[in-house]
Amino acid sequence: MISNKTIILEQINARLLNTSVESSEVIFSEDRINTAITRSLSTLRQFGILDLSNVFDLIISGAVVELLSSQSLLEVGREVTFRDHGIEYYPPAISSVLMKQWEVEYTMYMKKIELYLSLK
Repeated sequence: MISNKTIILEQINARLLNTSVESSEVIFSEDRINTAITRSLSTLRQFGILDLSNVFDLIISGAVVELLSSQSLLEVGREVTFRDHGIEYYPPAISSVLMKQWEVEYTMYMKKIELYLSLK
């Protein structure tokens, strides 16, 4: 029997495409995903959502928001400029791309919570 946690983990991995295109390397470890799920559950409890049986989408959305925000903070320290014989290359800032994606995901997540609470 497949547990609810397994379903949530599969959905998060699918939503984030949690493996790199070039290899099967995992981007987010299971520990990081579990932490994000825990923080998502905590956020839902803060809004008074205690019955978690029908809110898998909210749990997954909250975990994705947590993972994007934490990864964007990590990426800031990895951004470098390449210089070779007077030629400079500035690769796109991954952290800013992740933060923009986080802003969209966070806005959608909060609207989903508001909608859930208004229908309750």
